Amino acid sequence: MKRAILVAVPALALFAAACGEKPEVVKQKAFDACVAWAKAQEKYAAAELGAMDKATVTINADKSVTVSIPAKVGEEEGKVECAVAKQGKEMAVTSGN
Repeated sequence: MKRAILVAVPALALFAAACGEKPEVVKQKAFDACVAWAKAQEKYAAAELGAMDKATVTINADKSVTVSIPAKVGEEEGKVECAVAKQGKEMAVTSGN
């Protein structure tokens, strides 16, 4: 786990530099893209999704962003997970569960 943390910090800086945006902005845009994607999925349309401060947002070495958001569908608790990448000026979900 320590290795992942050590890699994530430089990756965060590289991604932000490549995008020309601060890491916090990149993370917020990725979170917003994941929420929009989740709400468009039948499985999560009525889900209660956790706020940004409850989510885990990681900028990876390949400049993609992984987002994990706590979700509650009825009485069932789980997570919405998305892989997000910058496409042009926008952040787009490339895969999700």
